[in-house]
Amino acid sequence: MILFLTSAGFRNMKIANHFAQFLTKHPSKIKVLFIPTAAITPEEKSMIPLCKEDLTKIGILENNITNYNLDKPISNEDIVKYDVMYVCGGEPNHLLCQMHHVHFNNTLKTFLQSGGIYIGVSAGSMVLGNNYENGYHYIPSVLRVHRKKGTASGTLDSNKNSIVYLTDQQAIIKSDNRLYIIE
Repeated sequence: MILFLTSAGFRNMKIANHFAQFLTKHPSKIKVLFIPTAAITPEEKSMIPLCKEDLTKIGILENNITNYNLDKPISNEDIVKYDVMYVCGGEPNHLLCQMHHVHFNNTLKTFLQSGGIYIGVSAGSMVLGNNYENGYHYIPSVLRVHRKKGTASGTLDSNKNSIVYLTDQQAIIKSDNRLYIIE
């Protein structure tokens, strides 16, 4: 399982470069499921092109990015066709509601077990943390995003419930059983 949980996507190119190290094929061959569902206000929606730019600036082709608004279930057969899932920021409660509406838990589990990489931005990160009782709890920590001062870089205790503060220049990476912050 590989997760990249960020406040602001690949604003910090070190995060983008670290992500690229996990790719098993050339970026131009990567297929992305792009989920902008959390963005519901005009300000949040204005960030969607910047999120897509995170992907294209590292060589992922626009033609290989499929928008999915969590408006209907996606089959396990279809989800494994994607290499990366990019979940944009916005309203985390709205995102969780839509995820539950389409029974996304099993779909996400299948995606991750098939070797897919999950990239979360803000709300897209928070729903995988321990922030919400009905969240997905892929990491044991509560995530606080867009902070001026973040938790120090390095390894996190994957068994410890804590609060992790992320600046817009940081990411939590979960790779197999390793959990760490980079910036």
